[in-house]
Amino acid sequence: MKILKICLCILVCVTILLTQESHKATQSVVLEVKQVNKVLIVSNSTPFVINGVRGVANGIATYNIITNVNNSKIVAVINKKIIEGKLLIKLSSNNGTSLGNVDLTNAVVPINVVVGIKKGIDLNQTITYELNPSNIVVNDLQILLTVTN
Repeated sequence: MKILKICLCILVCVTILLTQESHKATQSVVLEVKQVNKVLIVSNSTPFVINGVRGVANGIATYNIITNVNNSKIVAVINKKIIEGKLLIKLSSNNGTSLGNVDLTNAVVPINVVVGIKKGIDLNQTITYELNPSNIVVNDLQILLTVTN
């Protein structure tokens, strides 16, 4: 009788284990990570005021960028052409290649200022503006920087 009870107990345990095994399920999960391209401009400067007789440079603005895409770029565009003089912009970069002083004077369509940006975060990069000659007045000028690929 003891042997029968032990065998019955073992049979019940095996049945429970097999039953639990049959209740397992598998599920396929597809995760999609969307493209991230963000730029943040940080400036404590007052409006860009031009005085004097020579070109003026303003290097107190900085930017931060985050991207999860290799070979991104930053493009710049202005809201209207500059009739007199020349406006240059230069963005420093540790994760990409700065194109140096880029002429924005007629940049009413986006033009490259930093190219070949690698995935990652690039913090506290300098933005330098230069307007020549410095005795001209440019009103209501907006510069838009965009990260794209």
